[in-house]
Amino acid sequence: MLTRFTNTAIIFVIVSIFFVIGCGGAKVPKDFPKTLPFTITVVDAGKPIEGVIIRLSTTTSPNWTASGVTNASGVAELQTISGSYSRKGVPEGSYKVVMVKPLEVDPALLGPVPEDLPGQVAYTAKLKEIQSQMTPEVPLVYSMDNTTPVSIEIAKGIKQETIDVGKQ
Repeated sequence: MLTRFTNTAIIFVIVSIFFVIGCGGAKVPKDFPKTLPFTITVVDAGKPIEGVIIRLSTTTSPNWTASGVTNASGVAELQTISGSYSRKGVPEGSYKVVMVKPLEVDPALLGPVPEDLPGQVAYTAKLKEIQSQMTPEVPLVYSMDNTTPVSIEIAKGIKQETIDVGKQ
């Protein structure tokens, strides 16, 4: 025979499972398009670049966005997002490819972050000075919709694209 404690524990576990899993997850938005699996590989003269943030730009739908981040092999598996809902892949269509790679500064060059405001201002100025002397791995021309030279077409049968940022 189950004790009151055991019954309460079982109910708690069941409620916890529903809370963690949810009741079906995020709902698919009404106008959410079908997607096709798609990856983009970003290289510089054949060498993969990790940590590139990719966004596909389109003027046809302001309600969703397709994006991804490259892994150590330079490959980003793109997904399409609308609100809290996301799906692997990208809708068919034409896109401009916007890419940025944040500049990474060795923390040893900066030292510890000061706790006082004047120290933080000086720290930030030093960080900006170091970054201004760095060459971005992904040239800045790729960072905006109106300057990126890369356009792609997503269609059935086309599953990947390789972009060499060393060739502009």
